[in-house]
Amino acid sequence: MKRSLHLLVLSVLVILFAHSDVNAQAKKITVEQVFKNKKLANGIPLIPDASIDKTAFAKQYTANKALWDKAFAYLNKTNLDTIAPGKYPIAGDSVYAVVIAGPTKTPEQAKWESHLKYIDFQCVLKNAEAMQTAPMSTATITNPYDAKTDNVNYNATMEISRLVTPGNILLFFPGTVHRAGLKAGGYDTERRVVIKIMFSN
Repeated sequence: MKRSLHLLVLSVLVILFAHSDVNAQAKKITVEQVFKNKKLANGIPLIPDASIDKTAFAKQYTANKALWDKAFAYLNKTNLDTIAPGKYPIAGDSVYAVVIAGPTKTPEQAKWESHLKYIDFQCVLKNAEAMQTAPMSTATITNPYDAKTDNVNYNATMEISRLVTPGNILLFFPGTVHRAGLKAGGYDTERRVVIKIMFSN
């Protein structure tokens, strides 16, 4: 009995130590450090948007550094200016890319969405477009969660709209209501890549 109790206490201490160690590492990570010198294959630097949740990013990058580094390597080595639109595996189901090309949308055409399993790493490749976020408190579900697409769709009230240009990175973490591919700056077409990175709970 005493031995079992001792092992249980030891296991709890190990878990607590590991958790505190991850938190300590996350506090040392900054968005600017991670993105420093990161570029697309055509030489355009990857610039993290000021809106990125720095605490959430640090936690996720620390927990899954190998996945994020594979995403950065993919962006740096792949000619995304000519690759066909579609889905491309990077690390199985843990990290993959979705290349999007087509007409930009009006607010009436663009769907509000959020995700449960994946982080959206959004990067515009050509032209410019708007990406928007909305408070969850204003969101009403129009399509319930679909595990195949990792999407929930909503009607929502826009809170912030950002003009996104090539190389500018926005990150939408699970639970963030957002939409992308909106017409901006007179551009009628878009080309962007969304890197889907598995979220670490």
